[in-house]
Amino acid sequence: MTNRQIEISGVSILQRKIAKFNHLEPFINNNDKTPGWDGEIYLYDKNEKNKEHSNQFFRGKIQVQVKSTEEIRNNSYTLKKTYLDMFDKDGNGTLLFVVDVTNKKVYYRNLLQQEIKRILEEFNDYQETKSIKIKLAADKNINIIDKVCENFWKNSKYI
Repeated sequence: MTNRQIEISGVSILQRKIAKFNHLEPFINNNDKTPGWDGEIYLYDKNEKNKEHSNQFFRGKIQVQVKSTEEIRNNSYTLKKTYLDMFDKDGNGTLLFVVDVTNKKVYYRNLLQQEIKRILEEFNDYQETKSIKIKLAADKNINIIDKVCENFWKNSKYI
């Protein structure tokens, strides 16, 4: 697969997993070339009456960065320092998703502000990338992206 095909496949896999939850709505672009972030996930109240996403039920949004790869090794992903610098300057935290397109698995890392600063402190002067640990967004093969998003959103409010 080309890099473009891998990216499009990864975003599609992630969007399908997010779409399984009525209270989450992804706004993530395919083949995104904007700096830093690939989109956002909107959170809505978990309410049976909320069959449509309306302003009345809106709770908040999460900035996301999506990386796609053909295979995840050792539950880690190598991230460029330039991304972490940008996330740090923004100050809102970023939910990183890494999609293994071969196995159709989604991994994540909560990059809250204090975590971004901690990782940046580990870089030496000439280092451009860092391997970071990521977690599978599934528990016993059950999609837990809703719990991942809820956890990130709640914790991002206490920075």
